[in-house]
Amino acid sequence: MRLIRPRGEEVLRFLVGGNIAVNQSRDIIFFVLFLFEEGVIRRFVVFHLNIVISRNRSLFLGGFDLVERDKFYPRRGHRLLVFVFVLFGRSLGSSGHALENSSAFWADNRIFVQIEELRTAVLTLSLSSEFRLRHDAHIPDTGEFGFQEAPVSRLQRRCQCNLAHVSTPHALDDTSLAVIVRAIHCAESERADVLSQSHSPAEPLASHQAGPLRGRIRPPGDKSISHRAFILGLLCRGATPVEGLLEGDDVMRTGTACRALGAQINRIGEGRWVIQGVGVGALLNPLKTLDFGNAGTGTRLMMGVVGGHAITATFDGDASLRSRPMRRILDPLALIGAQVLSQAAGGRCPIVLKGADVPAPISYQTPVASAQIKSAVLLAGLNAPGATTVIETEASRDHTEKMLAHFGAQVESVVEGDGRRITLHGRAELRPSPVMVPADPSSAAFPIVAALICPGSDIVVEGMMMNPLRTGLLTTLLEMGARIEVLDERLEGGERVADLRVRSSHLRGVVVPANRAPSMIDEYPILAVAAAFAQGETSMLGLHELRVKESDRLKAVATGLDAAGIAHEILGDDLIVLGGSVRGGGMVSTHLDHRIAMSFLVMGIGAKRGMAIDDCSMIATSFPSFRRDMSRLGANFA
Repeated sequence: MRLIRPRGEEVLRFLVGGNIAVNQSRDIIFFVLFLFEEGVIRRFVVFHLNIVISRNRSLFLGGFDLVERDKFYPRRGHRLLVFVFVLFGRSLGSSGHALENSSAFWADNRIFVQIEELRTAVLTLSLSSEFRLRHDAHIPDTGEFGFQEAPVSRLQRRCQCNLAHVSTPHALDDTSLAVIVRAIHCAESERADVLSQSHSPAEPLASHQAGPLRGRIRPPGDKSISHRAFILGLLCRGATPVEGLLEGDDVMRTGTACRALGAQINRIGEGRWVIQGVGVGALLNPLKTLDFGNAGTGTRLMMGVVGGHAITATFDGDASLRSRPMRRILDPLALIGAQVLSQAAGGRCPIVLKGADVPAPISYQTPVASAQIKSAVLLAGLNAPGATTVIETEASRDHTEKMLAHFGAQVESVVEGDGRRITLHGRAELRPSPVMVPADPSSAAFPIVAALICPGSDIVVEGMMMNPLRTGLLTTLLEMGARIEVLDERLEGGERVADLRVRSSHLRGVVVPANRAPSMIDEYPILAVAAAFAQGETSMLGLHELRVKESDRLKAVATGLDAAGIAHEILGDDLIVLGGSVRGGGMVSTHLDHRIAMSFLVMGIGAKRGMAIDDCSMIATSFPSFRRDMSRLGANFA
């Protein structure tokens, strides 16, 4: 739909059944579009103005409802669909944001999202059709605009929002804006709740004690690098080819979000993709909510991207993602200049984030060792003038720094004790660069541990990333007595990779220090499985970060160990497992966590009575071919 630019006081006819009226003193653009069975509307109608949003002192209203035609046209029994969209640009004086500079707006699923040339994001949801929030219909004879106060509605009661005082444009202020954005959030939440109830049913799965595992396996591409390949491809001008991309649901959600921000993305073969990016500073406002499903990494990294651009986006996902705190990401983004327009309790999704008009370069010390926090700050800093610095007291995985350098950014990383100081110089133009994605160490962990605990096993895991900030599990397993041989270590796509020969082993309990957690934070559930088969006690220290993953993984692991009959104890943030003979035979609740699901399926391969999980559907988020690939090695699922 094209926005017709008005001139003077004229009234323009908009095809059949519609009108555009202009009041130059307020730069008003008014649309009424009618869809009706027959007949012609003979009067100019103003009604059902449902949402008012203000940014930069401009007003935007949208409305949508079904009304009886005979309320203003005497034909009984007919119904009429009326669509109302009104833009008010107040007399703006020196602010320079009048609507005559506007070029277009877009609408999708009754959510209006952009006035492009103003770089003003509009998130307006038409509430009348779902919540009966409505102004009284009336037919002014004069053609002047009239506004009437909205009654208290079901939505208002649900959100405890006082909407009455924002029903006219003259009353709009920052408080009104906050109330309206909260109303929109409530509407989106209810819609998402309805959708979540329609998800496919759980898919239980059991694994049983298997004979020796034999053969070769290449785990899927690294999830961390796959997320970043899509994002950095978006932030380049030109085509970025990617090989070995993980095609799991988490990464695909990030790809979809990149499309929403302007990238063109094409799959040209298995694991082979091309991303045509738009460049730093040129992102589009997304037309609808960015739904990340279960992808916490994608959500947090993309918040950094949005936070550094003058766009607005809504972030949401499944029940698991909605339970995860995002404040640790939002806090540094606020220092950069981003604004949180709406959020669920505790800084959780759904979150409406408005990026900084001019992002400020900052120096930020991360409160915990987290590659997601660091990456969000650096990605926001790409569009900031000057140097953005992240200080880590403990080094986290460094894929973002390496890939930024690979794409031409000026970034320096200096070791400081156990941590690092990373400095990024913003406003550099990234250049498209090929990405070769190595095998994910977190996914490789499952066949590795399965081979260690299943007697007589001898497998080769191909192309695993050997980045020292990702090999904490490998270090720990070797300390436990694992027979793992590193073969053909080489460089691929800027990362060290190698093949690993893994044979069944007699493991022994060890103490895993807390400072190792950043290099293996996703691997503790499968390490707990290895510890269950080891002789003696294994102590895993400093696992507080496990409590804020896809589930409370510390609690979920403990519950799974209970189901398998394994003695264990949680002391603060430490997990102690007393290994030995594993009886198995229990059912484990996965809490929609793919790593919990795969870990206890691996346990069942070595347990006397097998193991079962309540749902395996979410495994596709990181390891879509898990069941097929493990079965080829000799695993037994049913």
